[in-house]
Amino acid sequence: MPETFKRELIEAFTPLQQTIKGYLASKISNADQVDDLLQDVFLKAWKQADAVPEIQSFQAWLLSIARNTVIDFYRTRKLDNVELHENIVEELDETLALHQQLGNCMLPFINDLPEQYSDALREADIHDVKLATLAEREGVSLSAIKSRVARGRKLLHKKVIACCDVTFAGGVVSDYGCKGDCN
Repeated sequence: MPETFKRELIEAFTPLQQTIKGYLASKISNADQVDDLLQDVFLKAWKQADAVPEIQSFQAWLLSIARNTVIDFYRTRKLDNVELHENIVEELDETLALHQQLGNCMLPFINDLPEQYSDALREADIHDVKLATLAEREGVSLSAIKSRVARGRKLLHKKVIACCDVTFAGGVVSDYGCKGDCN
């Protein structure tokens, strides 16, 4: 590899290092793995330099090496085998049933909210209508619909917490019960 190319590669890689690292970080969440892959990109570029006749854009060339490095990373990555216990299907069915029951219990709370919030929640969270579609249908801005949904969720949360004992496990509802007379 000619000395001038080595110098050009180093001069090109140094300012592009953060760009390449940002690209890698957008594809891989582990910071240590991102740093390792950044080094791999440089080493691959260094090794491929003899085979590349002329480089028009170091940025494009290095980013294509980074893209291929990410592909190689996921291709060679082995997933650990996870043992599932025998009752997993039954537990999932129970969890699903619990969530459906809780969802049905929440409908009266939703219906009890002011109309603009209950309508927005019903459409967005129950019927899965996109907020942009809902905003267009209601004749209001997207930010207004987002605010309605957020306020509705906040009001709903207050009502549920006031009337129900909800137990969470791992961020998921694991049990619930009524605190008493709720109107």
